[in-house]
Amino acid sequence: MTTLFNPLVETHINQNYGSFHQEIPFDDLIRKYAILPNEAVYLVECRTAQLEPLTSNFNDIIGIDILHPKDITILYEHVHPTAMQPFMQFTHKVVQCGFEKSIKLQEERDFILSVYQTHDRRTILKSTCVLFYDSNQTMRYTLGKLIDVTGLMPFNHFSYKFAGPASEDFCQRLDHDDQNSSLLGKREVEVLELVGKGKSSQEIANKLFISKNTVDKHRRNIIKKMNCQSSFEAFAKAKNLGVF
Repeated sequence: MTTLFNPLVETHINQNYGSFHQEIPFDDLIRKYAILPNEAVYLVECRTAQLEPLTSNFNDIIGIDILHPKDITILYEHVHPTAMQPFMQFTHKVVQCGFEKSIKLQEERDFILSVYQTHDRRTILKSTCVLFYDSNQTMRYTLGKLIDVTGLMPFNHFSYKFAGPASEDFCQRLDHDDQNSSLLGKREVEVLELVGKGKSSQEIANKLFISKNTVDKHRRNIIKKMNCQSSFEAFAKAKNLGVF
């Protein structure tokens, strides 16, 4: 397991879990969610961060030919390298918000959807929902589905969407967390977008009516925040994260 996955795993296992005695209706879940051959359904036990495939095509959908440990990291090892870091950052934020008691996602009604590419350039639509809470009202089981939509929808960059009764509150909470994190400010986004269009620092300064020194300062801050070697690399990473 790479260090990139550590925060996600630790967030799962370090919660205040309570008792859980409910029976999981495996067959009903498969009948309800696995409708087409290109759809793989899986279950995540949050307390141990372990994954259980519910359909036999799980390995085929994520492109794994050998047996893997059933921890949640196998959900991300097949993601294309250009999207790996933004995908993991987004996923970790979503998981953190999902464990917050202030906003409760409704079981099998609130969904987190994302679209990404695999190592072999296939396009995957991923949907996740809470299946059960335990006695402490902590997420205990989540249900996920991976759909291979290669050729069915255009892929530009990693993107996501929320759907369900609590989606608006969940989005607001996620946005609030972003504003208090090291993500880019409004002006930094404007600068980075112009960087992506091939503009020089002087051209960006003229466009935004600020000095070249200010633009260069923004570029240095962006590189530091995005943990990149250049502002062009930061632009690519931000685009994969869905900033633009």
